[in-house]
Amino acid sequence: MASPNLFHGSLPFELGEDLRSLNPHWQGKPGPQVPAFRRWIFPRLLRLLTSGLTPATVLRGPRRVGKTVLLRQIMEQFLADGVTPHRILYVPFDEIESLGEIKDPVLTIARWFEQSILKRTFNELAREGGTAYLLLDDVQNLDAWAPQIKHLLDNHQARALIACRFSHRIEADLVRLAGRITTVDVGPLTPSEIGDLRTLENDA
Repeated sequence: MASPNLFHGSLPFELGEDLRSLNPHWQGKPGPQVPAFRRWIFPRLLRLLTSGLTPATVLRGPRRVGKTVLLRQIMEQFLADGVTPHRILYVPFDEIESLGEIKDPVLTIARWFEQSILKRTFNELAREGGTAYLLLDDVQNLDAWAPQIKHLLDNHQARALIACRFSHRIEADLVRLAGRITTVDVGPLTPSEIGDLRTLENDA
């Protein structure tokens, strides 16, 4: 049995600390400053995440189109709207070196989040009238992420926004989640967005 000081709840201690660092709102501290400019898709993502017909939304797109910025902007909007900080989990899977060889990382982190941050299960929170929001970034490199999401959505009342890059592997994974997710694609800036961004920069 591992020494207790090597673990943070159900996670290795370092991973638990990394998650706390990536979610400074849990301690009432600000996160990285996000751009004021919001892409056309922002209000749609916010609506789907809070009140869409499916419990999860998958945001697909190539590199460098602002998927991570959109997730962070959603998180900032939630906090500005008064959502309890402890109900929001942000996990950028491509940035966490301490993830290591942990088995079923989506489910394991979700379980830790319930135990260590929410202090209740997702279902208990839902019965109290609250909602847990999971913002999961760059899931495309995780093994078997789709079955984990399926299990999570089938058994727990939470809502998720999942960002990933285009790939043939992702397409196959999304088929397994039919009926549980809404898929939204985002590409490079549109001409009108470029114009709006330039106007914003000139007014700054």
